[in-house]
Amino acid sequence: MNNKTKTEKLNEVYEYIRTLGEIHTKKDFANKIEFDKANLSSAFNGDERYLTDGLFKKICEKYPDLFNVNYFLKDEGKMTKNIVNQSNVQGDNIQGHNVTVNKSQTDKFLDLLKTKDDQLKKCQVQIDRLIGIIEKLNKQRTKK
Repeated sequence: MNNKTKTEKLNEVYEYIRTLGEIHTKKDFANKIEFDKANLSSAFNGDERYLTDGLFKKICEKYPDLFNVNYFLKDEGKMTKNIVNQSNVQGDNIQGHNVTVNKSQTDKFLDLLKTKDDQLKKCQVQIDRLIGIIEKLNKQRTKK
């Protein structure tokens, strides 16, 4: 028995899915599990009318290989199922020996960081472009 409230479990599963990069906001989460956004918001705020077995079943149905439904419904076991996740790269090294490299969680995290960095760079370009437009408009306005 784990003594966590339903609200704590909901926050725990939400944060876990966020770390996977599948969602970024609670709105994304509602869309992903096909649950009404307002009702999900109420559930996050502890409203027992929306913290139902049906909500947790929906989450587990959306991620059948990831989450243990008994954790949410019966307070049994761990939140996640035992998962074997391998990302192997196989090939020959420069000496001609066959080598297998396992992609670790760290590598996956670094890939995610690179993706986010690329997104931030694109955002910065857009911001710089908008600042240029604003400055140009301000110059035109002051000339009049």
